Amino acid sequence: MQALTDELEQLEGLDGTVLFDVPGAPRPVEDTPAPPRLMAMWDSILLAYDDRSRVIRRPTAST
Repeated sequence: MQALTDELEQLEGLDGTVLFDVPGAPRPVEDTPAPPRLMAMWDSILLAYDDRSRVIRRPTAST
């Protein structure tokens, strides 16, 4: 990441964290809703099985 720092645009996150982006990349307006996203390696488990308790704690695993 350090090698690319000079080539990336640095932005500040809501909590002050430094965020990196490609210079000139299009960004949505600030109040655009962001839908929840699943992590690719877990998509098949989360979408294919009714009982998700083996990968997600029970209160979160409800459908």
